[in-house]
Amino acid sequence: MADGGVAVLEVHIPSVGPEAEGPDRTLEKGHMVFRVEIFYNGRRHTIQRRYSEFHALHKRIKKLCKVPDFPVKRVPNWRSKVLEQRRQGLEAYIQGVLYLNQEIPKELLEFLKLRHFPSDTKASSLDSLGEFLPGNSSCQLHHRPVLNFNKDPYVDPPSSANNLGIVTPKRPVLSVSARKIKDNAADWHNLIKKWETLNDAGFTVANKIVNTRIGALTKDPKMELEGSHEISSSDQTLPEFNKELDSLCKELHGALESMVKIQLKMEKLTSTTKGICDLETYHHRVGKCPVPLFHTWPTTYFYEVSLKLSEMYKKELRLKRTVVEALAHTRERDPMMTYLSIWLHQPYLDESSKAHLESMLYETGHRP
Repeated sequence: MADGGVAVLEVHIPSVGPEAEGPDRTLEKGHMVFRVEIFYNGRRHTIQRRYSEFHALHKRIKKLCKVPDFPVKRVPNWRSKVLEQRRQGLEAYIQGVLYLNQEIPKELLEFLKLRHFPSDTKASSLDSLGEFLPGNSSCQLHHRPVLNFNKDPYVDPPSSANNLGIVTPKRPVLSVSARKIKDNAADWHNLIKKWETLNDAGFTVANKIVNTRIGALTKDPKMELEGSHEISSSDQTLPEFNKELDSLCKELHGALESMVKIQLKMEKLTSTTKGICDLETYHHRVGKCPVPLFHTWPTTYFYEVSLKLSEMYKKELRLKRTVVEALAHTRERDPMMTYLSIWLHQPYLDESSKAHLESMLYETGHRP
């Protein structure tokens, strides 16, 4: 609901159809255009845009402001299902840009054919009505401007229309939010697989470090019993041992740095999921109960699971960093074996982490 002093901008894409009517115009030969309705401070006007124009807009603004994912261009065809999915995706994209940015990009305003739009929409007055470019039909609305989404295009079926060229889906398609959540679930699976591969490789290197040190202790038992000064003296007499150990420690540190990158990507996935939850909450803010994107999970549960997994791997990463530092300096057999066991078994990654991942994969349809 907009307050009395707030400039209101609403954008919808209600239909898609052939660019022009004519006896020789067919779906195969003609271009398909999307009818874009713009509501601004009690005024409405309509424009037509091709998919290529939306894509050109995305390329211009993606580095200038926050943008949601752009609908992927599929194999060119004019089947009803593809057109409707593309229409829904483009509408969600435009609405997402408006939601994510307090100051609307001027490129988007030009795309919507709006002039003199206030830079701060939250501080503008209703008296400063937008001016439209010439050649566009507009009509004056007589009710108080309201900022809302009158329906959820991903949950509510499209209303029946008599206009030529309007298509309706034969079965539901995934929304932009649902597709992003599903992609995130696949990314979680891939990142965890990479983590396990690095953990196995790191264990192999750590095991070599321990065996090398134990072998040195076997050759010179005084290294384990004497003080640090005598150990340093003994190390100076074993240059080959030092060189091999240094190489192994660098290799283990490299595996750890790769794990750091994976954990940062996990945090980014969690942040992205949080943004999707906020967007869904915004869509359903007017007393409408959110509908699950897939089967049973509410959107917020995807964020909760992602956050739990991210925290688990963050704690495990801290522990592995400690293990790497300890293995590089410890010269006693028992502590070395303990650190090696800790690296292998990953105590912070219990069975619940696997359950969380598998549940997410089942919910999003990655598991049959």
